[in-house]
Amino acid sequence: SHDGAGKTALVESLLLTSGAVDFVGKGQDNKHIMDFEPEEIKRNVTIQLGMAPCEWHDHKVNFIDTPGYNEFHGEVRAALRA
Repeated sequence: SHDGAGKTALVESLLLTSGAVDFVGKGQDNKHIMDFEPEEIKRNVTIQLGMAPCEWHDHKVNFIDTPGYNEFHGEVRAALRA
């Protein structure tokens, strides 16, 4: 997917809806649940893939948030193997 498409925001909203987290990250404050590395916070982009599990209607769901920039395609490839 493309950078800035809202992948991280979507995952965080789904986690909030499921009750897995009690807040959603704020992009304008450079703080996201899924982006916690210093460089990710500084750039306000996902650099490393992140995995977040949640429960939804008695099913476990695993979300994988991947970088959108082509420079980090290795992280996306790693997610595809999962």
